Amino acid sequence: MCRCTVQSLSQRQVDAKGLEVETSLPRLAEPLDPVSGRRLPAIPIAPDPGWAGNVGRDWLSGLAPRELDGSLRTVATQAVCRDGRGVFSAGGICKPPLDQLDPRHILRFSQKDILPKGLKEEEYVRAFLGEFGLKGLDEAKVHTLPGGIPVVISAELFTHRTTGALKVTKRGREQYIKLLARTILNPFEVWHVPADLVGRRIDMIRAIRLFQDGSGQIGGFAVWEMVTGRAWREVTSFTPEPNAPPKMLRYLENQRQGTLIFREP
Repeated sequence: MCRCTVQSLSQRQVDAKGLEVETSLPRLAEPLDPVSGRRLPAIPIAPDPGWAGNVGRDWLSGLAPRELDGSLRTVATQAVCRDGRGVFSAGGICKPPLDQLDPRHILRFSQKDILPKGLKEEEYVRAFLGEFGLKGLDEAKVHTLPGGIPVVISAELFTHRTTGALKVTKRGREQYIKLLARTILNPFEVWHVPADLVGRRIDMIRAIRLFQDGSGQIGGFAVWEMVTGRAWREVTSFTPEPNAPPKMLRYLENQRQGTLIFREP
């Protein structure tokens, strides 16, 4: 229902109307009160949500989920899975123990997949987007998670909602950003998890993936969560400590809640 229009003017028309052609937006604007005609206090000029991009370059602009800022609490207490007859069941058969997983379900990674610290924010974002075949920060695509769940992949995933700046360096996750992308691309499991967001009931999608290093040992995991297509958050952990895998597996077992949408065959 957008009713925006464009009217082109010749130089003669611009001169006749006494208009000044501007090539950039001013930082502040002083709006006029439509009733009194008085100037109101200056406000920063910023597009409304969803209008910050150039649709001629990126028609998906504004549709990527933003990183979650609020407090999220899951309310699921058990795992529920559907069997071949369409009947729901819960318990051990629904969650085969992770410590007994066939190694083919644990993706391998090497040191070249771990990015060094101290890179520019955009370099980490480019590495993430590159896993999806995107070559530039202004490119985007729709990726469909198992279960037919679409998610827009673009640099906006890591863009601060108000400042527009990239924010990737958080809890050291920037080093493992490529493995986070591979979790979204190729999860081991996807769960539908009911949750509570600042007192409001919401639906959340949770993707899980385990990783192993060149020696075949479990070296880390990634959990990526998306809240009804509007927001996301992640938990990524990689450690060289020899006693870390049991801790990782215990954590992941607790994340296997809600209704199982997909498990790697």
